[in-house]
Amino acid sequence: MADKFSRIPELAKTSRYEIRLAPCLETFKLKGSEKIHLDILKPTNYLKLYSKGIEIENASLKLADGTVIKEIKNEFDRKWELLTINFPSELPPQRIELNFDFNGEISSELSGFYRSPYKDATGNKKMLASTQFESVFARRAFPCFDEPTYKAHFDIQLEVDEQLTALSNMNVTEEKIIGNGKKLVTFARTPLMSTYLVAFAVGEFEYIESKTNDGCIVRVYTVPGKKDKGHYSLSVAVKAIEWFSEWYGIKMPLPKCDLIAIPEFSMGAMENWGLITFRESTLLCDPVLTSSVTKQNITQTVVHEVGHF
Repeated sequence: MADKFSRIPELAKTSRYEIRLAPCLETFKLKGSEKIHLDILKPTNYLKLYSKGIEIENASLKLADGTVIKEIKNEFDRKWELLTINFPSELPPQRIELNFDFNGEISSELSGFYRSPYKDATGNKKMLASTQFESVFARRAFPCFDEPTYKAHFDIQLEVDEQLTALSNMNVTEEKIIGNGKKLVTFARTPLMSTYLVAFAVGEFEYIESKTNDGCIVRVYTVPGKKDKGHYSLSVAVKAIEWFSEWYGIKMPLPKCDLIAIPEFSMGAMENWGLITFRESTLLCDPVLTSSVTKQNITQTVVHEVGHF
């Protein structure tokens, strides 16, 4: 175990993650699988990436020629949250795939993939799950090269209860019933981005919707019973996207922009690309009772987060 932190050695360059997660809002267990596509840059017999609170069930390696290697050893450095993958022999530069099956949990902390309790209109306790991956918390949801320089595209699938809504950075491309009361939600591939900007949310949500003048779908998601408090923020978000697009001469790079109010959230907001998460008080307001000062704060927060795009 190293005594001093250092960044992981630049032995590989990530290009794409294929991630499938099955979160359970009753047991707070998380089951997942992933495939990491990457290029080995120099001869090596190991790779280092990050992982915390995740149990690796299976790990394998697929080489450029199609050979699958299952004789790889995993070593965890819990102090620095490092996962070392040791290969049976040195590999020359080539494109490979790292495959993992793993188990984790939906955290009780306000980071990683975490649970957020709330009460519905009748006072019953409910639960949703959301993410906060900035700065170094994506590794709590799936093993990854969790440094901003290791950018990649992300193909995300979420396996959830049929009655729940699943959201992520990109638009839904398919929802398929898979039995046992579950559905598999598949999202479009993301642009190239860092792990800390990956986001997803699962729960009972409702939304209101609008569009920008160039067709970008903008939605405000809330827990049931609160969507009418999102109209002001929705209007601000649409106007902000249109203004930034006109000012910079750059069209909104994503087909949609979701703003979601999370009951328990550690920050004011987080600029996840395509799925911006907010504390309820920084997104929602009563059209009659909310003060102009609070509306000004909401405006500043929404415009600030949209400006990151």
